[in-house]
Amino acid sequence: MNSTEEKIFQEALSAIEEQDNLRAKDLLTRLLKMDQQNPQYWLWMSAVVNSEKERRFCLQQVLKFDPQNTDALRGLILLGDLPLDDNLRVPLINQQRKWSVPEIEGLETENTRIPWVKVGLAIAAIAIVITLIVMAFTSNRLWIFKNRQVAVIGTAQSTPTFPATKTATITLTPKFEGPTPPWMDLAQTYTPTPIFVNTPHPIIEAYRIAVRNYERNDWTQAVTYFQQAIQADSTAPDLPYLLGEVYRLNGQNNLALEAYNLSLSTDENFGPAYLGKAKIHISLEPETYEEVINELEKAISLDPSLGEAYIELANIQIKNNELEKAQLNLEKASQLLPDSPLISLALGKISIQKQDYESALMFAIRANEQDRTNLESYRFLGQAYQALGMFTESLDPLIVFVTHSKTKDPLTLAWLADAYAANNMMDKAIELYDEAISEDKFAVDVYLKRGQMYLNLEEFQAAYNDFEMAYKIRPISYEACMLMGETLLKMEAPGDAYQQISKCQKLSENDEQLARMFFYRAISLEALDNEVAIQEWERLMAIPENSIKPVFLATAQYFISSHYTPTPTNTKSSILSKTMTPEITASSNRIITPSPTITKTSEPN
Repeated sequence: MNSTEEKIFQEALSAIEEQDNLRAKDLLTRLLKMDQQNPQYWLWMSAVVNSEKERRFCLQQVLKFDPQNTDALRGLILLGDLPLDDNLRVPLINQQRKWSVPEIEGLETENTRIPWVKVGLAIAAIAIVITLIVMAFTSNRLWIFKNRQVAVIGTAQSTPTFPATKTATITLTPKFEGPTPPWMDLAQTYTPTPIFVNTPHPIIEAYRIAVRNYERNDWTQAVTYFQQAIQADSTAPDLPYLLGEVYRLNGQNNLALEAYNLSLSTDENFGPAYLGKAKIHISLEPETYEEVINELEKAISLDPSLGEAYIELANIQIKNNELEKAQLNLEKASQLLPDSPLISLALGKISIQKQDYESALMFAIRANEQDRTNLESYRFLGQAYQALGMFTESLDPLIVFVTHSKTKDPLTLAWLADAYAANNMMDKAIELYDEAISEDKFAVDVYLKRGQMYLNLEEFQAAYNDFEMAYKIRPISYEACMLMGETLLKMEAPGDAYQQISKCQKLSENDEQLARMFFYRAISLEALDNEVAIQEWERLMAIPENSIKPVFLATAQYFISSHYTPTPTNTKSSILSKTMTPEITASSNRIITPSPTITKTSEPN
């Protein structure tokens, strides 16, 4: 701990002694930003945070960096997270108060006579009352219990506040390198997992305990008590639905579907259960979304207040490029969930589709500000930055996502690799590209990205191998096809480049792609000193000018005006109808190492 940290730490302790928790929290937050692995800071933070969830997180962080810390262990025992441990009991001598009642002068001690008869009568009366109460409960005939449902009673554990002590041991640990994780901003209160259906069940204590555990993300306890609540009231459709939500959030999809179906067997018109089933099916990434759309539309028709159903439906429509329909559903969702980061993320995806990258970045920043703990917002923020060419800015949010996500997404790993490459951290970039491909050997986009990095490094053979692999996996990929040809040009193999680029013509989907294909095919012919190149330049010039890159246009004009007498033409069709094809042979002055063959065992995503 350096002098600056020591000074701030002492100020924090003083603030705690003065019961100024807000100032103490602010100072400790600053300390944790300096050294996130100091268990002493986390221990004291546990004493000043507002919620039990924050306190639990702080104590768990203490044990992460100091597993034998007795204060943290005692705190988690008090919170009910750990079993009792006799070894952690505070010694009796430390529990006793070191004071005694002072003697008052002038008082004489006198023998007090105990009225034994009255005591005996009182004990007998109490015994009679207890007997009557027991009989009433066991007979179930007492008027207060008539027509009342017998509840399943759960035992709730008390959660007293953990009083941090000043005996925490300082452990010097390496300082964390990288961006602040989303949950480090302890000045903000943690947002519990929202419970979208919360129907009161006042006489079922198990339900109340289950809801408390749900809000604390304690899925094991939530399952136990929701199951007890269902036993107490098998006619309520919301109880099995909530049980399904717990299973879904815990990744137990099959059990979740069973619970949702149980809810619908209780009430086939219970809309949230259809929403739950749709979420499960979406997570399985089906080939078609017809069944999912039907479930979402059913949920909305039964319960138009389900804002999340509109959002999920909009996300599917975005995937299907039905952007106007998606926009309408998001407008409906915003009326129900005005501050939802999911709406901002969906609007950002629409902007990406429309190539409105400035708006996409605006929505990404908004989503991240609306919920700093939503990892998807960090992923999309990185994507939006890169869409604008801001690779350095994309580094931190992508590190947060990759570091803290439970799953490894090959495309996001590739984005992070792009960010490292843009910052000249090539070893780290290659490591991440390799990791992405190890996660999905059919990840065409990752092969293309790694190949482009090799191309920029002028490692042409490695680049060609990656582009070739992408083309083998996805033979309809225009980008892979063209990059193979362009790389062959850089490898001084214009004959092979011409033949490869010619294959891309049938894969072109718009004028921009045709222009690129004609340009590089013409360049290949120029490298071969083939007079047929003039036809390729003329084909390029016949494409609408706004679809041709300025550098392509200028190059075409140069070759046409400087070296050839162009054939007059009036229409695009007359030029493109020419069938004169040059005789091109494969280049013999290059050696291409073939990329390994992949045996496809499953359909790539």
